[in-house]
Amino acid sequence: MTVEAMKLTATQIISELRARLQVDVGRHLYGVLGSYAGLEGFERGHLAEARDVNGAPFPVPLNLNRALLDSIADDDLRGLIRDEARRSLATQRRLNEHLTNLLTARLAGAQFLLWEL
Repeated sequence: MTVEAMKLTATQIISELRARLQVDVGRHLYGVLGSYAGLEGFERGHLAEARDVNGAPFPVPLNLNRALLDSIADDDLRGLIRDEARRSLATQRRLNEHLTNLLTARLAGAQFLLWEL
């Protein structure tokens, strides 16, 4: 699998998402990367007004960083940070578990989910 990084305008991003989300077979993962300010501007200024090919609004995007951190209790997060250097594989496994649980909960009953990385 190759990951292709492209610099696109907000209009191009919306068009790409609209076109790619028409394919309802298989699994698809799309992310929009940028600064917090840039992503917030994209979300409020463009994505909030965007419609899919059926005229329905796009779902509210998920800020993956915030949602993942919010899903981990403060004491648990402190422990993960403290143990990361000594136990990197165990830390990675725990973060993967939190991510899996987060996505499972967020995708329950949803056709698709937009991520803001």
